[in-house]
Amino acid sequence: THTHASTMPGKIVGMIGGGQLGRMMIQNLDNLPEGLVSKVIVLDPEGPESPAGQLVPASDVLTGSPRNPEDLVALAEQCDVVTFDLEFVSTQALQSYTDKVFPSVACHDVISDKLKQKEWFAFAGVPVVPSPEAEDTTFPRVVKRRCGGYNGQGVVVVHDQAQQDEVTQQFGGADETVVEVFCHLTHEVSAMVLRLADNSVHCFPIVEVVTQDVAGQGSVCHCTVYPSSLATRVQDAAEDVARRAIQSLPEGSVGIFGVEMFVELGGAVKINEIAMRPHNTGHYTEALFGEVNQFSTHLRAVCGDLGTPDLSEPKAPACISYNLFGSEVDADLPEGSTSRKYGKKEVRPNRKMGHCNLLGQTRAEVVDAAMLLNPSIKFAAVGVIMGSTSDWPVMSKAVTCLKHHGVGVDVQVVSAHRTPREMYAYADRAQSMGLRLIIAGAGGAAHLPGMVASLTDLPVLGVPVKSRALQGLDSLLSIVQMPRGVPVLTMAIDGAENAARSAVRILRLSGRPAVQLEGF
Repeated sequence: THTHASTMPGKIVGMIGGGQLGRMMIQNLDNLPEGLVSKVIVLDPEGPESPAGQLVPASDVLTGSPRNPEDLVALAEQCDVVTFDLEFVSTQALQSYTDKVFPSVACHDVISDKLKQKEWFAFAGVPVVPSPEAEDTTFPRVVKRRCGGYNGQGVVVVHDQAQQDEVTQQFGGADETVVEVFCHLTHEVSAMVLRLADNSVHCFPIVEVVTQDVAGQGSVCHCTVYPSSLATRVQDAAEDVARRAIQSLPEGSVGIFGVEMFVELGGAVKINEIAMRPHNTGHYTEALFGEVNQFSTHLRAVCGDLGTPDLSEPKAPACISYNLFGSEVDADLPEGSTSRKYGKKEVRPNRKMGHCNLLGQTRAEVVDAAMLLNPSIKFAAVGVIMGSTSDWPVMSKAVTCLKHHGVGVDVQVVSAHRTPREMYAYADRAQSMGLRLIIAGAGGAAHLPGMVASLTDLPVLGVPVKSRALQGLDSLLSIVQMPRGVPVLTMAIDGAENAARSAVRILRLSGRPAVQLEGF
């Protein structure tokens, strides 16, 4: 529940765009304080046939374009509050209505342009994925459309200058694109951050984003998983980055924001992109927090309510939100799940048609349920850990081999000496995360594989990393000489690829549902 319920008279809310997000906001009207919203008017090119337009009287639908100034003015004239289902809006027409548009026109102008967004956050001291320096000739890189890219579209990884020039021209030239260095990330995470009219911010829990490459669309969110597999320290850092980003936005940046972030090896967190509306990665909030979800809190905030969401008691220890693409929307869903269908008229492959949420006692439980629905999703079956980022050149070979065989991987830096509490916590939660085994690499004293093996029932494969002092012999002897009852399957010095191949063979025999092997 919220505290500080509003007593203001009912507002007429204008919805720019009538897609699934607007539809789910309308479906959450019953979760608002009585009298806060009197009705919703939807502006969409599909009019009454749009997903949101289907849920309101025909008299409360404007058939028109969010890019047409006259249509925007017609909507604003009828409403007390105007908010967004999408960012592709010609906001010049709304300059005369800045007192009723939330998030504000100024906020929209920052968020809807990826270059302005990056420059804004960099100036505010919020970490972002940088652009390459003029003298930098390294590839790969990422080329993005400044405006209009969405859901994986308008983003291309390029591998040389010729390809960069070609994609830049396809996107309209250098002035219409943003070029970023390729971020060697270990995890994608997201946070839904609510900003109220008093500029206070409130953050829903960090969730892990599982993506899948879709033909013609690039990397698309397939599901979000709570809790994240990351160490508490890294999750706290991600929440701090998300809070600071939303706090820095212009005056009137009121409502819910979807903050997508990259986590690099070692735990550094950088902003990828931000959406100024409910977001695909926030659908889990309906299951995990009931009436206090991304849709209801957004509507409350834009209507001026200062209620503080109580996020202290999630309804379960674990949750997965799974996107239903194409004909999946009519599939049999896991027992106990709840679903939303988006009301789209045309069912197409790779088109998001709905989603389902499932609560559980552990991450492994909800992941296994999703795997039964779609075995092709690459949830992490193997944890690859190392004592330091300096071990990455060796351990990356294990990651490459596992991915080549279609095995999902969770990569983290976990030190037995520098972060022993994180090592204990990692080993303790590894099985409940859904991992089937662990590959641990370490050099020198090399205590990491043995310590983790002593704390978990999962098989541990140890990789001795070559050291400067004794050429890795110290690492090898440390890992291989384990006492009885604490087995570590030890590889040769720098034998990360063989560890991965051994892992693939073990997984092949396990028969567990979250293991999919390709080309083995």
